Amino acid sequence: MQRNNIGQKAVIYRIFAFCFSLWGILAHINVFSDIRIRGLLTYTVQSNIFVCGVFLILAVRSISLYRRDRSSVDYGFFPALSFSAVIDILLTMLIFWVVLAPTNWAGLDLFSADNLAVHLFTPILIFLDRIFFYKYSQMNKKDILYVMIFPYIYVIVSSVIGLNRLVMFEGPGGGSYYLYPFLNFDRLGGMVFVNIILLSIFFLLVSCFLHRMETKRSLKHRKNQ
Repeated sequence: MQRNNIGQKAVIYRIFAFCFSLWGILAHINVFSDIRIRGLLTYTVQSNIFVCGVFLILAVRSISLYRRDRSSVDYGFFPALSFSAVIDILLTMLIFWVVLAPTNWAGLDLFSADNLAVHLFTPILIFLDRIFFYKYSQMNKKDILYVMIFPYIYVIVSSVIGLNRLVMFEGPGGGSYYLYPFLNFDRLGGMVFVNIILLSIFFLLVSCFLHRMETKRSLKHRKNQ
């Protein structure tokens, strides 16, 4: 990206990404016809809402900065928040396509526009935002731990819903009080905690890898200036 118009590109890109991610969420829960309220409880939708909110924040800040100073090239706002959004939604994408899609427990149309939006295109959009507008690494290693806040909150809330039999989720294989097989206390019992630990390790490993790549890119970018 050229330095003299990076602000304009940031504004356009983030407005588009916000609108697209919002559409993906609304389409995925069928808000345009027969709304699926239970769909709001899925990790997919919750992580997409998180990313959509981040895009909104970034778009507003980009517009504000661009209006004040069109010569500015620093559009890497809230790096820890952006990083958390990238990791959480990328792992949503990976877990869906690698773990859930092969069995398709929920009976989704895997290649429908709305499913591709929330499980593929929105994750790619936030990842590209990170590549385009965060040229310099602005995070400490301890900031990596922030990526665990959102998934842990989700695990706690979904476990409370399942253990208290608050919502029944229907699927081709029958109903369940748990959306995800690897978090099903009824079937797995204490093994759920093992799954949570393994997923946590996976989250942190991916986070450390991405942070390391960003740090290397930042050093290379500084040297080339």
